[in-house]
Parts: sequence; C-alpha cells; structure tokens
Amino acid sequence: MNQSNNHLHPNVNPPEPQKERGSILKHLLLALALLALSGSLLYAMVVTKPSAPIATKPGKFPTLTVKPKTVALTLAVSPNPCAVGDTVTCTINLAGIYDTNNDESITNDSVNLGGSLVGNDFVATYQATDSGVHTVTAYANGGQIGSANLEVVAVTDITVDPTPGVVNKFQAVIDPNDALATAFGNGHITWSGATANPNGAMDAKVPVGQAIGPITVTAYLGTSSATETYEIDFDDPVPTELVAGSSTNITASSTPSGRTIGWKVVSSDPGVKVSFANTNTVDGDANTINVDSASASGNVVIEAYDYQIGAACGTQTTIQIKIKKLVFSDQPARPKTDAPVNWSAKLQLVCESTWDSPNYTSLYAITYGFNIDTNGKVTLKNPVGSSQIKIDTFSVYDTGSGGAGGVTIQAHFIGSCNGYLRWVQTITTSDPKGGCAGPNQPYNDPCPPDDSLPYYWTDAEWTNNISNYP
Repeated sequence: MNQSNNHLHPNVNPPEPQKERGSILKHLLLALALLALSGSLLYAMVVTKPSAPIATKPGKFPTLTVKPKTVALTLAVSPNPCAVGDTVTCTINLAGIYDTNNDESITNDSVNLGGSLVGNDFVATYQATDSGVHTVTAYANGGQIGSANLEVVAVTDITVDPTPGVVNKFQAVIDPNDALATAFGNGHITWSGATANPNGAMDAKVPVGQAIGPITVTAYLGTSSATETYEIDFDDPVPTELVAGSSTNITASSTPSGRTIGWKVVSSDPGVKVSFANTNTVDGDANTINVDSASASGNVVIEAYDYQIGAACGTQTTIQIKIKKLVFSDQPARPKTDAPVNWSAKLQLVCESTWDSPNYTSLYAITYGFNIDTNGKVTLKNPVGSSQIKIDTFSVYDTGSGGAGGVTIQAHFIGSCNGYLRWVQTITTSDPKGGCAGPNQPYNDPCPPDDSLPYYWTDAEWTNNISNYP
C-alpha cells in the first residue's frame, strides 16, 4: 500500500492543473477588457465633437471664446468711377472661404445696401446719388472681408473750341478726370469717333463754308451731362434794311471769345450790290457794310463765320436793300408882257447828310428852261445832264395872248443815298421875282423861301413826294 502511495505522491510537489487553468483565464479576460476599453476611447476621439465648454463658477476657469478668422477678399465695384445716377453693382466671391449662413452684407458709407447670394457671389446694387469718393465694405461671419473706394463724378467742365489753325475741326473737351461717354452736336457736325481720346476730347468735322448755325455740344457721363455752345453771331442791333448808297457798321462776337471773324455775302438778288470794308475782324470789332448807290432793290444774305476754320457758326442775316423814288414837279412862268424873258434852272439831286441839315452832297444834275420872245412865243430849253434824273413830262405852258408862258416839268429819281434824297433848284433869269436877285443873277428856288433850308420841297412836301421803290 505504501509503495502505491509513494508512486502517487513523489517527493516533488505535484502540479496543480486546476489552479493553473484558472489563472490563465483570468489574464485572458483582463486583456480582453483592456482591448475593449481602448477601442471605445479611439472611437470617441475620431467621430465625436468635443463638448461645449463647461460653465464654471466665477474665479475658477475663464470661458473660452473663438472668433472667426478674417480673410481679405476682393470687393468688385462697377462701374468705378461712375456718374451721379448710375446703378452700381458690388460683388464679392465667397467660394471656399465662408459658409453662406445669411449674415453677409455690403455697406456704402455705413449704409446697408442689402444684397443676395447669386451662386457663390454676394451681390448688392444701388443708385449713386452724391458725387465724391465713397467707401464700400463687405462683411461676412461677423467680420470685414473686403472694401473698395467708389468715385462718383459729375460732368461739370466742358468746352467747345475749334482748334486754332486747324481747318475743319472742332473739339468737345470735358474735364480729363471724367470719363466722356458720349458727345454730339446739333446734327450738322459729324464726330470722328464714338469714344474720347485720352485727354477727354472728341473731334468733330464741319463742312467748310457751310452755314450751320450755333454748334451745341453735350457731353454725357452716365445720367450727368454738361452743354456748351460754340457760336459766331451778329451783335444787336442788326439792320433789317439798308438804303442803296448807304453804309453802316455791323459787329459780331464769338463764343468762346477771341476768335478771328470772317465776313461774306452769302447770296443776293439780281442787281443788289453789297460789300464789306474788311474780309475779317477780331472778335467784337465792327466791320463796315457798304451798299452801292447804283444797287438795285432786293435782299442780301450775309454771315459772320469762323475765319480760321472757314465755317459759319452763327445765324445768317437777311437785309433788305431799299431804294427810293423822289418826285419833282414845277411850272415856272412869266407874264408875256415882260418879254423878252430868258429863264433857266439847274435842278440837282442831292443827299442831305442828316435830317433838317443845310449840308448836302450833290449827286446828279440837269439844266432846262424856256424863253418868251417879244411876240409872246414860248420856246423850251430841253433838259440836259444826268440820265439818272428821269423826265416824265416836259411841255410848254402857255395861257394865250396877253397871258403867261413857261414850262411844265415832272421828273423823278430812283435810288438812294447815305442820308436823305432832296432836290435843290437854282434859277437864273432876266426877269427875277420878289427881289430875290438882280437880273441874270442865280438864286435859290423857292424865293422868297418858305423855310430855313435850301431844299425845293419843305419837310412836309418831301414826305408826300418820296416813296419806296418798287
């Protein structure tokens, strides 16, 4: 029995298999638990958001505040510069920078312009009202993301000035700081280009010698505009009629001032003879217009024009050239009982310098007369002299035996002078009347005089014997 027991229980302690199995299982379970715990932590770190800061009591830990990062973007403002009244579009692209969370805005000088998202662009529009430089700013996510300066201008300075010495050319010029959009005239000129050259000028061509009237040029910048007029025109008073043989002064001025002004007759009716003393004058200087004394009646059209470019830029003026018809009539006679009688007259057409003046200039003259012999026969001395004095009637005046004898004459003159047409008649006779002069001594007719002037007709009589012709 003892041997059997020794075999079963040797001196070395026998293994404890049951105890060993329990220990391995315990370690295995512990490893599995640790593995599961680490997997949960890794999952939480990868897929979960950190929790919001936990509020703490004052004095413990500060609250964490995170502000959005501000990134400067390009704010596009167009058109820039613009004009008063233009619609301005402001655009900023937000693609890949900010989430569109409806807090975007654009302001002009702190005034919110509204706006809306168009794709990735935030767009706002408004109408420019005040000229000057304005600040446009874009905001998003609570911060400023872009800004731009907007210049609003108005057309305030435009001049229309033909280039001196350049034939057939005009320029409309606005302030070089403004952008000239359009310029045009009054339909008589053709602009050489649709856009301004770099200095803000536009050229316009004018047909040489063409009467086009005042040139009005308007420059536009958006809805803003300015207008200037280029003109050469006659100064008041402008005569509406002139008398053949007369002359008068006419002045013309240019806008802008200082231009050289040319003068010319554009057209005239047949026989009308008008000329200018000077071919050109300086702005504002008078020029003398002369009407030939032999001019026929009719109309003449004159103009003042730009001498340097050869184009008329003012209103043409029509002047009526008038001539006069002055009538003469007389029936001088002497008693036949005074025979023999020699009677002669010199009839002059004169030009009175000023009204009711004794000063005059002789223009044309004729002589005529009659004789009465001792038998009472009347014979005529036919008119001799200028053909400008037209004889209408020339005949013997005779009242018969024991009566009177003389001449009946009617004449007229058609024309004008630089003053007033008058008749002056001087008598030389062997049988003077009223003590006017001695025999065969010349004296003025009438005698005795009926006024203080040397003219045949008194003022009242003259009015009844002169008329326009035709």
